[in-house]
Amino acid sequence: MKEKIQKICEEICKRDVTDEQLLITGKILDSFQLMELICSLEEEFQVQFLPEEIMELDHFECIDHMTDLVRDKTAEKTA
Repeated sequence: MKEKIQKICEEICKRDVTDEQLLITGKILDSFQLMELICSLEEEFQVQFLPEEIMELDHFECIDHMTDLVRDKTAEKTA
C-alpha cells in the first residue's frame, strides 16, 4: 500500500518523495495537486474521504500519514 501511495505522490509531484517528506508545508504539493492526490487515492483504493478528513491537512502531509489514513479507511470497508 505504501509503495502505491508513494508512486501516486511521485507522479503528481513529478519528483521523488520520501516516506516522511513534508509535502504541504514543504511546498511540494500545491492545492490543485493535493486535490488530484486525494482523488487518485480514492480511486486507487476505492475509499471516500470525508470532508473533515480532507480539511485535516496533516492526513496528507506525508506518505506515512496517508498510508495510515488509507489503511484505516480500507479496514472500515471490510469491518
